[in-house]
Amino acid sequence: MGAKNEYSDEKDSAGAFGLGLYFEHRYSKYFAWDILSVGWDAPFDSPSNFDRVTVKTGVRAFTPKFFKDMRGYANFAFGYAACLMKVPEIVEHSYYVAGTRYHSIEFGFGLHLTKRLSAGYAFDWDSKSKYKGHYFRFGLMF
Repeated sequence: MGAKNEYSDEKDSAGAFGLGLYFEHRYSKYFAWDILSVGWDAPFDSPSNFDRVTVKTGVRAFTPKFFKDMRGYANFAFGYAACLMKVPEIVEHSYYVAGTRYHSIEFGFGLHLTKRLSAGYAFDWDSKSKYKGHYFRFGLMF
């Protein structure tokens, strides 16, 4: 095993827990540019020593409001991702090393339930590692 990222070379699909933050510039009430999004996730079916970090940019489109503040959205993002693996140096200590680095593409859609809360689905695909992630998302807008 060692520092080789065998997880990303062998797995086809995974769910994951992740955290992310993005900065958005709205051009209209129907279109926005996600200037920068950064994220971290840990797939459920990976070893406990595997993390994935992403940096992306993209676009987001919105539907008209159809019930109070509810409206749909769809997004497309592309950027860079890296796998980080925890490698035990000594049994008590460990450190992270960068594994596979690659381009990442994301498609998503969802619903803004209120002005501050959203829920949706996203599919994330990485070019080199063959990683495919399916995410159910909850969002809080500030």
